[in-house]
Amino acid sequence: MKLYGCSGLNSIYVKRTTPALLENVLIDPFDAYYHNYNIATLYVSKGSLEAYRNAYGWKEFKNIQEWDAK
Repeated sequence: MKLYGCSGLNSIYVKRTTPALLENVLIDPFDAYYHNYNIATLYVSKGSLEAYRNAYGWKEFKNIQEWDAK
């Protein structure tokens, strides 16, 4: 998953119940990732909230919520 240059995201929806491996994650205040982690809401499939809260890269999102991905 690449979010480079996507600094205007407000919501990200993920259907996977198992978090994908995120490589080269940067937490830099001038990087799009920084915006995404602090502003965008990460919506994950029901039942996978704890997996994303504990997964490398994904756990950096400040707001993670479950949604019904059906």
